[in-house]
Amino acid sequence: MDVSSTGYNEFKAGRIKGRLDINRLEWAFQQLIKRHESLRTAFVLENGVPFQKIEEEVPFAVTLFDLTEGSTQGSEEDQKQVIEQFLTAFTLSEAPLMRVGVMKLAEEEFVLMLDMHHIISDGLSQDILVNDFMQLYDGRTLEPLALQYKDFSEWQNDILASEALKESSDYWKNRLEGAPLLDLPTDFDRPEVRQFRGGHYTFRIEEAELNAFKQVILKEDATLFMGLLSLYQILLHKLSGQSDITVGVPVAGRKQEELQQVIGIFVNMLPLRLYPKAELTYQQFLQDVKAHVIDDFGHQEYQYEQMVQDLQLSRSVSRNLLFDAVFALQNMNQPELKVGGLTFSDYPYETGTSRFDLLWIAYEQEDGLSSTIEYNTELFTEETIERIAGLLKDIMRAVSVDAVRIEEIELTSSFKQLDDVSLLELDDLKI
Repeated sequence: MDVSSTGYNEFKAGRIKGRLDINRLEWAFQQLIKRHESLRTAFVLENGVPFQKIEEEVPFAVTLFDLTEGSTQGSEEDQKQVIEQFLTAFTLSEAPLMRVGVMKLAEEEFVLMLDMHHIISDGLSQDILVNDFMQLYDGRTLEPLALQYKDFSEWQNDILASEALKESSDYWKNRLEGAPLLDLPTDFDRPEVRQFRGGHYTFRIEEAELNAFKQVILKEDATLFMGLLSLYQILLHKLSGQSDITVGVPVAGRKQEELQQVIGIFVNMLPLRLYPKAELTYQQFLQDVKAHVIDDFGHQEYQYEQMVQDLQLSRSVSRNLLFDAVFALQNMNQPELKVGGLTFSDYPYETGTSRFDLLWIAYEQEDGLSSTIEYNTELFTEETIERIAGLLKDIMRAVSVDAVRIEEIELTSSFKQLDDVSLLELDDLKI
């Protein structure tokens, strides 16, 4: 709807050290475009109805930004300006909905930039693309794909048009009927039109604290995902005072083995509606979470957009439907890679966007839990998000020590060093 928005650009960058062959790199991406139909797909309207249009060939070239000249010679500010110039809105009717750029910082130091529109890509697709690129650049031959994204689209549309998902339709109607929106206290009034402006706050939970928490959830035969989701639900309950909360959770949507190496938008969002009631013990609530997660994941093929249509929800340009808070437990970023005489490593960059009010992404590591909170800067300040991260830690510590009721969990440590508790006043936390 907003043709100038970059809110659904999927940006990834990597640092490269070594003698990079730009022509070889460009050729590798051209081969990727030939291999994956999604990278040759545009979206056109015919009588107001959107269709995928797969092109046989599309023009493609890598954009080179040479920062080795001038007085600053590739300073951080120069790099930031290049990325801002590189990150622009896509025209969905023009393929490819992907662009690649290279910043040259020195003779053997580069930054590779990859930008794809979310309509053709999800998180796993980006990993597939990087893996395919590495093999092509290294001169290896890729096995032909058995399926393309259009095969999945056709299969999914056939399923949605059949009676096969009637049970799932009834299930989600019963689960989500009357689900209230989450009403969190915010630093700023919600704007009438969301602009997807966002920030990221990172924090860690150390190994000892994580292991203590794991002991509690293992006794309940629950997974780490279930345990962390329960903490997030309790946090949202404490902040909002609500005991009926829906959190969005992404699922990969690639059940068939043949789809594991296909680029496209397979991911589905599951609205997990849970009930963190004050009188429940943590163990009781965790059992509720466990039961609902198992049931909900058993109906994960039913698409979020279909749920919205079934429930006949009123659309809003100021917020998402059904949920504004999201949780994801993910694998950590790829380690340093080497191929063709080149070394690839992560290049962190803050894109300044957020698609949700709050998104907690947790990464389990050998020495603890690395976490990022992506947040809507039109609603929250960084100071508030820092407090929220502290509250998550408070909750984990509290449930790891005693079998407490939710109403007994005290959230005080995050405020000891704060003089100005403007948003999260203790009296408002209902603890």
